[in-house]
Amino acid sequence: MNDRVELYAVDIDGTQAPVVLNGPLVPGGNVFANLDATTPTFRFTLDGQEVVYLADQERVGYAELYASPLP
Repeated sequence: MNDRVELYAVDIDGTQAPVVLNGPLVPGGNVFANLDATTPTFRFTLDGQEVVYLADQERVGYAELYASPLP
């Protein structure tokens, strides 16, 4: 499988291009996605300024917690 899972933000009106929120991923790394959609693998901070997400961004197979500011 050659798919890569990343986290994006896009304006609600669709006038701007999507922005990648996650940091650079190592080869084979992904932002974790819950395929059954019962538990999200990302959350927004209470102030709405950042998104917190799980990824094996630095080392494949090791989930770590990251935060990224929202545009």
